[in-house]
Amino acid sequence: MFIFEMILLIGVGFIAGVINTVSAGGSLITLPALLFLGIPSTEANGTNRVAIVVQSLTSFFTFVRKGQVKLKGNASILIASTLGAIFGALSAITVSDDSFMLILAFTMVVTLCFIIWNPVKAINRPSTLTPLAYALGTAAFILIGFYSGFIQVGVGFYIMIVAILLYKKSFVEATFLKIIVVGLSVSISLIIFAVNGQVLWEIGLILAIGNALGAWVGSKMVLLQRTGWIQFILIVTVITLAGRLLYEALA
Repeated sequence: MFIFEMILLIGVGFIAGVINTVSAGGSLITLPALLFLGIPSTEANGTNRVAIVVQSLTSFFTFVRKGQVKLKGNASILIASTLGAIFGALSAITVSDDSFMLILAFTMVVTLCFIIWNPVKAINRPSTLTPLAYALGTAAFILIGFYSGFIQVGVGFYIMIVAILLYKKSFVEATFLKIIVVGLSVSISLIIFAVNGQVLWEIGLILAIGNALGAWVGSKMVLLQRTGWIQFILIVTVITLAGRLLYEALA
């Protein structure tokens, strides 16, 4: 691998690590970057998960040291999302390159719209969790797990919405839950991709170096509430990358 490619992967991984931790959508950058390096879509999808697992572990231990860990009451969420991730990953390994690029481009645009709209800020959290909200939340996390196992792009943002809207979590609690759910679902899907020979470990680990550094910085930004500049970078980057993906898929 050329030095330029290593530096590019570490830089892209760093930006993605920050974005994934303070909001969501880091894979909106890393997955297209892997595809543009000429990596087949299924291998890019699998390889991207190496960095996400490392990033999730980094963020998790940062929250542990800050005393922000609260696992009680989240067992059903973790089980539902993990089961969904298994089926999502099994589905993803059968998708063709062109179909994946079209799905990815569409997903990037939809996720970007949600990020710009940011319904999380408009949610008023009631003080109690109703049985209906609990049931809907469990079903939502099965779908979220499937999505995470299949493509993963922007999944953290959807986790935040459900965690705050249905489970009445605070922003910091929802952020920590996002880290746990993403970490578990992506770890499970990574195993499935790896068993099927769809992971390029060297590239994934280089990307993970950047992700880990970005996750460390991002975790501190969340706790200090200094995250305002992230959205601008994400919007400009995603629009550019989605346009190129559509061009290559339809050319």
